[in-house]
Amino acid sequence: MDADTSKNVALHFETVPEATRKAFEYLSQQQWLVEGGWYLAVN
Repeated sequence: MDADTSKNVALHFETVPEATRKAFEYLSQQQWLVEGGWYLAVN
């Protein structure tokens, strides 16, 4: 199933552990993820 990447999703980082938030911040800066078309699937 393809994701609708045109839809903005509000992320609430205050609800996740600090280590998870730091991992998201780190990964958001990684060029291979920025340019590779990757996205976070949330259930």
